[in-house]
Amino acid sequence: MLLFLARFRLGSFVSVRSLRSMILMVSCLLLTSCSLFKIEPRDWSANWPSESYFQAVYDLDEPNQTAQSYAEYIVWVKRFYSGWVFYPSGWDGMVDQLLATKEDPVLQAWFRQEMLELGAKINSEWAKDDNHRLINSQHLLNWSDAVRRSVVQGQEVWLLEEINQDIDALLNTSVTASSIERKRYFSSARDVDERDDEFDF
Repeated sequence: MLLFLARFRLGSFVSVRSLRSMILMVSCLLLTSCSLFKIEPRDWSANWPSESYFQAVYDLDEPNQTAQSYAEYIVWVKRFYSGWVFYPSGWDGMVDQLLATKEDPVLQAWFRQEMLELGAKINSEWAKDDNHRLINSQHLLNWSDAVRRSVVQGQEVWLLEEINQDIDALLNTSVTASSIERKRYFSSARDVDERDDEFDF
């Protein structure tokens, strides 16, 4: 935007009034952009694992500590659950959407607990500095999509076992990060009927 404005001079084809309008428009865009990216995570939820769990994971990774403070790490832990600009619903929003499709209280309780444990496992590694983590944002999006599809097809038990195994394999480096693709779990978008594609995350 600034480069765009720099191309114009007051004595050129753009009047002072037009330039003022342009500056106002750019200022509004910049303010909107800042508000979008400044999504502050909420306070610690009682539905999340204890903060001491994440503190212990952080303390065990000394190389990551050289690149990321605990304060930075815990901000990303919170964003995982509550969402941010590139993952608006967050893990909590996704779980709530999926739980709403289940009427059996026993199944709801099972699914909530499984997703709590899975989320903690993913989040504790994902929230680390980019150069030190073994689970990245593409993995997170792939797993979120796979969970959604598994619910549509009634394959949650199988899928959660698969993801847990893949997380363990990533953490012990027995699989490469690039091997965790969407097609690893469901081969194509046609595996889910478009009419059942009701979730937005």
